[in-house]
Amino acid sequence: MTRQEFAQIAAGIRNLWPWSGFLPDAAAMGAWYELISDLDYMATQAAIRKLAMTTTNPPALATIREAALEVMEGDGPDWASGWQEVNRAISRYGMYREEEALNSMSEITRDTVRRLGFQNLCISENPEADRANFRNIFTAYAKQEKNKDVMSKQLKENIDEIRAKRREEVQRIDGESSRKAISDSEV
Repeated sequence: MTRQEFAQIAAGIRNLWPWSGFLPDAAAMGAWYELISDLDYMATQAAIRKLAMTTTNPPALATIREAALEVMEGDGPDWASGWQEVNRAISRYGMYREEEALNSMSEITRDTVRRLGFQNLCISENPEADRANFRNIFTAYAKQEKNKDVMSKQLKENIDEIRAKRREEVQRIDGESSRKAISDSEV
């Protein structure tokens, strides 16, 4: 979104929640623009309208990002549909064709099933507990994915860079510790 489009979004928020003191100065405008500029203008406009009709307080930046994502992509996966995928795969492929069964599932369902164990689900005698465990794990994975999707591409890249540097530092320290341990044992 352009700065001009963002200015329209900001003016709309100020008009909808005039008592809030939303974006009181140029510094606040600049900070918000930096954190929201990667969103689609039309989706963000629709998200603001939706939030105006469903909330009484001015939305936080994270709320706007989530609402814009929902406008663009829908509500996201739901665990009940995933559980249906599992039961269809078990019926169709049985426990001995695990790879084919897993390949027939959506990514989040497949990850959840791998965590629970496909063959364990096939031979289980407690489908109620399996369903509850599936729901809990699926919901946690869905939340993680939603949080990743809400972040801007630039922020994801920055986090990846920080983590890569951290891994390199840990490896360097581990290597130095190993060399020191070896030299100490030789003495």
